[in-house]
Amino acid sequence: MFCFYENRPRKLLWGLFWLALGAFLLLSNYGVLGYQFSFSRDWPILLIAWGIMKIIDTLAWRRGKKNKITVLQDEGDSQSRAQILKAVEDGQMSAEEAARRLKDL
Repeated sequence: MFCFYENRPRKLLWGLFWLALGAFLLLSNYGVLGYQFSFSRDWPILLIAWGIMKIIDTLAWRRGKKNKITVLQDEGDSQSRAQILKAVEDGQMSAEEAARRLKDL
C-alpha cells in the first residue's frame, strides 16, 4: 500500500513569489516604481496570471477538492476486504474477527 501527499504549501509560496515578481516588474515598466527595466512593456502580465493560477489551484485543493491522501492498493486487498465485510453482513463472522482481519491486511 502506497500513500502519496503533495507539498501544497510550497506551491502556494511559489505562486505568491511569481505574482509579486510579475507585479513588481509590471509596475516598474509602467513607471510607477523608480527602477526601470529594459524588457518589453507587458510581458510580466504572464507571470501574474501564472501566479494567480497557482494560488487558485492551491486554495481549491485546501477547500477539499483534492485534500485526501491518495491510497493505492492492489486489487487483492480490496477483494479481501469486500469478502470480510460480506461475511460480517451475512453473520458468518463477528465484528471483532473482521476488525482483526482487516487490520492484518
